[in-house]
Amino acid sequence: MSQEKVVLEWGRDKGNEQWFIEILRKNNDGKFSRISDSGCNDFPFNPDHFGPFEEDLLIQKLKEVFPGTEIMLKWC
Repeated sequence: MSQEKVVLEWGRDKGNEQWFIEILRKNNDGKFSRISDSGCNDFPFNPDHFGPFEEDLLIQKLKEVFPGTEIMLKWC
């Protein structure tokens, strides 16, 4: 099992619909906690370039940027 997880969610933020990406890392207790998200200035790329039906392209980009990391798609 990977020490990191990527959670991908399409949602509304400040009136805009967009992808939100959260990076989680397993801590010493074996629980996952947030270490970064797509709203951070140092996030490796801008997910706003991906539309609501381009999750496959976004997942491919995440696999390139975060190789070996478990990726979860969250539907709300």
